[in-house]
Amino acid sequence: MDSLTPSDFAATNGFVIAILAVLFLSFGTVATLVLCMRRNAANRDKEVDALLDELANEEKQKTSPPHQPDPTHPTKPLEPWERNPDWWK
Repeated sequence: MDSLTPSDFAATNGFVIAILAVLFLSFGTVATLVLCMRRNAANRDKEVDALLDELANEEKQKTSPPHQPDPTHPTKPLEPWERNPDWWK
């Protein structure tokens, strides 16, 4: 088995230092992005919230079943000689 020379240790140490630098740089970038997002999330516009509420209400209306007509009231127009079915109430 070959023994490692000091130049081999320097090469491997340089590689480890480079990998650690890239790793810390990546973590720093992610941490900066998270902090910026947190700071900007506190400054949301009121108009954006109102728009999101309006869109949610529209979606809710689209997914709700259509309005069922009242069975006591006719859906078709009455002839002049006909009375409303609940005329006696």
